[in-house]
This record gives sequence, C-alpha cells and structure tokens, in this order.
Amino acid sequence: MAAVELEDIRLSYGGLEVLKGVSLRLASSEFAAILGPSGCGKTSLLRIIGGFSDYKGSLRIDGRDVAGEPPHRRNIGIVFQDYALFPHKTVAENIGYGLRMRSIAKPRLDERVSGLVDLLKLQGLEQRYPAHLSGGQKQRVAIARALAIEPKMLLLDEPLSALDKKLREEMQVELRQIQKKVGITTLFVTHDQEEALALADTIVIMTEGRIRQIGTPSDVYLRPADEFVAGFVGQSNLFNAEVMKIEGATITARLDGGEVVTLNSKELVKTGNRITFCVRPERFCLSRPDTQMNDANIFEGRVDHAVFLGSHWQLGVTMNGSRKIKVQASEGRSEGETVRLLWQPDNAIVLSA
Repeated sequence: MAAVELEDIRLSYGGLEVLKGVSLRLASSEFAAILGPSGCGKTSLLRIIGGFSDYKGSLRIDGRDVAGEPPHRRNIGIVFQDYALFPHKTVAENIGYGLRMRSIAKPRLDERVSGLVDLLKLQGLEQRYPAHLSGGQKQRVAIARALAIEPKMLLLDEPLSALDKKLREEMQVELRQIQKKVGITTLFVTHDQEEALALADTIVIMTEGRIRQIGTPSDVYLRPADEFVAGFVGQSNLFNAEVMKIEGATITARLDGGEVVTLNSKELVKTGNRITFCVRPERFCLSRPDTQMNDANIFEGRVDHAVFLGSHWQLGVTMNGSRKIKVQASEGRSEGETVRLLWQPDNAIVLSA
C-alpha cells in the first residue's frame, strides 16, 4: 500500500487554477522532492497534504481518505522555510512542544526530546533560545520538533533555502542520513535542482500546476520527458532537425542550420519527421581546429565567453554565426578562439518527434 496517494488534485484561488489534476503516489519510507519554478504549485500541494488548504480530488494517507481532517489529526511533521520556531521557548521546549500538546507524560516526553537531541546533534544547546542559534542549528531544531510526534510523514518546505551554500550542502547530507535512520516517508519542496538531485529517491517535476515527469534523479537528468524538463534540470543544448535516414536505432538527421548529424535513440520516428533533441554541456569533447578528428558530429565555432567555476570551465560557443552552444570543459579557452566540438551519437536525447 502506498503511504500517500493523490488522485486528480485540483486547487483554485479565485478564478486562477493553481493545481490542474495532480496525481502522485509515495511509497513508505520514500524520500521524494517536488522540483519546479516559483509559482508552479509545489508549495500548494504540500499545504494540501498537510491539511492547510481545501481541494478537489482524492487524498489518502495509509489508505485512509483524509478529506476534511484538520492538520493535527493527520499526524504529519512539517518544517517550514523560516523554521517557525517559538522565540520564547528553549531548544528543548521547542522540540517537546507537540508532545506537550498531546499530553504525553513527562518521563516519556523527556526521553523523546533527549533522543532527538542526540540524533540531530544538538547536545549542549537544550537551554538556548532560537535567537542564539545558527541557521543550521535552527534547522536541526525544526526537524527535531517535526519528528518528536513520531509522524507518519515529514513535509519539508524549502527548509535549506536560508542557509549559505557550504552549510546547505552539509545539511543536505545530514538530512538524508536522518531520513534513512528514521525511515519516514518524506516530501521535500525545492526550486534548487542540485538539492533535489542530491537528496531524493524520486523527483517530481512540476510547472504551471501540472506534473511533467516523475522519476529517479538519473531518469530526469539522463532521460528528460520533454524540453521543459531538459532545460530545468541541469543545462541543455536543444537542436531541431529533420530525419533523413533510419538504420536500426541510428538516426541520420539534418539540423536547421544544415549540419548532418547521427544519433542513437529508441524513440519511434520516421523518415521526414521533425525532431527535437538535446545534448548536455558536459557531453561535448573540445579540441582546436588543427586536431585530426574522424568521428561524426563535429561542429566548429567561436568561443564567446569562458568562466572558471573551480571544478570545470563553462564556455559559450557560437556555431555558424548564430547558434549558441553551452560547453562544460576541463580546460579553458580564450574568447574569440576557434574550436571544434565533438559529441557521440549516444549522447543525444530525443525529446519529441
């Protein structure tokens, strides 16, 4: 049985339809991330699961329809973007708040708080107030408070967005380890693609109130369902072409710029079809014009810009005076330099035909 099942969820504010028939199933102990641009409906979906918004459709938790149930009856832990800690309560009091509201006996409450302090590495901070905590410490307290009630599910609404890059990356690792230890079904909302790829078992891509793709991190990156997913998850170079010849899984096509390329794909296409495919920036091999290259799919262009990002260079290359190509390279190039770009037929991802 799925831990959470949503079927044809719809939500409107005034005359604006925010969610347009969203269906999703999460398995027990699954860590899923909802990824999408601002305004796509991901936080609205989280609020519906948490019991904070009305909706049309069906929502079941552990097989039970929870329509009309208030948030406190759903036994769901929630961590908000701003953590929402009580400023006048200590760390220990914040963590134990939900237990006190449930009239849990003090010995049991103290035991539970102590266990979560150890799990979230908050030892020595029990009597501090939120104003005297760092961003990472506040985030740990918020997670501990959400877990204290032993919820069936954990909802996280961009809880790492306020942290600096280094701390955010550290907390991503800790959050994943905590989720695995506790074994709780978790739904994480973010607009940060790297965060979603690093944390989730399953990624749900949303835009304009609809789900565009559901899959593992490798699925959505290596096999995007459409142009939106290809452009939103990572960077991509999109090409439009006409199919000239098909031999087994190998397609020969002519780009709109006139170049003839070969690509391998299991997509069902026919000779004469118009197709759109993408090649990721890191899939290009880079060489100088005087290098002998006998492979197919060789483009020549001019370097417009080169940016060093520590682990690699990011290059912008113009082909045929107009087409812009994004390239990830291990070596830099000078602006204005002429280069050759090579990509293998297996590196193309056909998105539509």
